[in-house]
Amino acid sequence: MVVSIGNSYAFLEFPILFEIDGRVVGGMDANLGQFPYQVALARKSGSAFCGGSLITSMLVLTAAHCLRRPDKQPNQIVVISGNHKLGSPNPDEQIVDVSSIIVHEDYNYRNYLNDIAIILLAKEITLNTNTNTISLPTEGTQFQNSAIVSGWGYQAYRGTSTNILQYAKVELLNQQVCRRTYESRRRMDQIKIRKFWA
Repeated sequence: MVVSIGNSYAFLEFPILFEIDGRVVGGMDANLGQFPYQVALARKSGSAFCGGSLITSMLVLTAAHCLRRPDKQPNQIVVISGNHKLGSPNPDEQIVDVSSIIVHEDYNYRNYLNDIAIILLAKEITLNTNTNTISLPTEGTQFQNSAIVSGWGYQAYRGTSTNILQYAKVELLNQQVCRRTYESRRRMDQIKIRKFWA
């Protein structure tokens, strides 16, 4: 998964591996309320399949590749907020239906260009200590040094998944360095490094 942050990419040196299908593995357990903007996207049948960030009480920012398959239509998915441990009871957890999905018009599933989408919720999420919106940067903001990534997923490469929200600190590199280092997705697969783009 490659997400541009201004003119930078996030790049990770420690216990997370990059896997070609875009999954992040490893990280540290988050505490309840540590990342109140983090939501899970789940099938109505119950299984979570991706994450997102709450940008308003009605909008979620996520990756377009999360919503590409036919079984990921608005009437088939829900957004779960307010719980860092999926499947465990939490009085602050909110499960909200999806009204519509807007995928970037130039999204390319072959190379993940413009891999971004907005989910419009069917009703407002109630904001509280464990559910809140992410702070978005203003235009022209310069990012330096590091960033934090969070999400649910695998604890080890090809290992078992965890239902506890994970997070990791990543080093930011500029686009020129990333382009030089990773000329193509094929090259990334061949390198088999212990680094990650976020």
